[in-house]
Amino acid sequence: MSDNKINRIIAELIIILLAINYMAVEIILKSNFVLSCLRDILLASLLILTVRKIKVTISKPFYCVIIFMILAALALYYTNSLATGIIAIRRYYFPILFLFCISNIDIDNNNHYIICFMVKLLALLSAWGIFQADILGDSFLRKIGYPLVYSYAYGRDMLYNSFYFGNLGIQRVVSTFSSSNIYGLCSGIVLIASIILYEYINIKCKNILIILILAGYILSFSRSNFLALLVIFLVYLRKYIPHKKIVYFSITVLIIALIIWGIIQGNSGVLYKISTWIVNTFAGRESSSAARSGIWKDAFMESVKHPLGLGYGHVGALANSDLATSQVYSSENSYLTIALDMGWLGTFLYIFFLASLVKILIRYSIMFNNKSDYYGNRLCVCGYTILIYLSIVMLFSNHIQDMETICFAYLFAGIALQYIHTHNIKPINLID
Repeated sequence: MSDNKINRIIAELIIILLAINYMAVEIILKSNFVLSCLRDILLASLLILTVRKIKVTISKPFYCVIIFMILAALALYYTNSLATGIIAIRRYYFPILFLFCISNIDIDNNNHYIICFMVKLLALLSAWGIFQADILGDSFLRKIGYPLVYSYAYGRDMLYNSFYFGNLGIQRVVSTFSSSNIYGLCSGIVLIASIILYEYINIKCKNILIILILAGYILSFSRSNFLALLVIFLVYLRKYIPHKKIVYFSITVLIIALIIWGIIQGNSGVLYKISTWIVNTFAGRESSSAARSGIWKDAFMESVKHPLGLGYGHVGALANSDLATSQVYSSENSYLTIALDMGWLGTFLYIFFLASLVKILIRYSIMFNNKSDYYGNRLCVCGYTILIYLSIVMLFSNHIQDMETICFAYLFAGIALQYIHTHNIKPINLID
């Protein structure tokens, strides 16, 4: 077996385990320790294979990554619970190391296999998510052990709010992930890649697979993802839409059909309730969106009081497992989460890191285009578009704590960086 194939198999296994970990490992297998560590073992193997074959050179922006990782380690000192600290720092380190590996190893010839694999995987996960949400319903998730909380809106024990669309009793598509927003971000990343790299995806029924991903993405009802995708579509994505006339005609017909259906249903129909929910969201009257500004304010004010951070265990889902602290903040913003964990310097370094990646990919996309290397151009466009999409969505959620979402984005950025390494005008390492 060739080294390229081994690298690709390990990378694919890491992605699969990240995608199915919550449902398969945490819920069904009750957080089996060995399987929980399997992702780390695979990443360590990939890291060893990577450093054996490359000569590492450190560029100036890469120093920011090193300092960021040092700050992440120092934040352990302020953390009340060592276990929580280890979990938190792992969620920071894992995606960065994954990006380092992907950007420095040759996964396969022109990366076609891994890209096609991602489309197939997300189509499968989307199909399962739609079937589970609309056919099996939340009773299936209850039976296999998903956690319940008392909902005052429904007056009984329900799954977490992220599993439902407003208070309409409609389950959102979550697939195997722990929330609809995480699934929405992962499927959105692959959807963007599918559109930009459409002509290079050589698999059977690819249109059906992409439609499946799109359907699951829409049924996630993730507003932060919808907003980010709208921005990306208006600025970058429009020019890459394949079969534009057919796509736009189909969208027009679908909108007209939905309007007619909504008129027939009247005020008691689902479409009317959805439209009301959308209006209330933009007007700031919907409970989740209305509360977010207060959540941001609380997190920001606390980060101002502690510019060096509070240590781990104070933000989001990780705070729920640390009962020793009374300073708990929802945050709902990845940049504020970093500030609360390790201070504003950490936030600045992380933003600079992402901005450096985007700048490099934009520069090389232009260079590849000028050389008539249109595949290299598309890979770079895909990489920086996904990073910008991720950056926007992180404004509205603690996705920095979700390894799967960051790794999905870094996979495509890493593929572009690796292509630059091997087809390049000027060699770079990770970021230039």
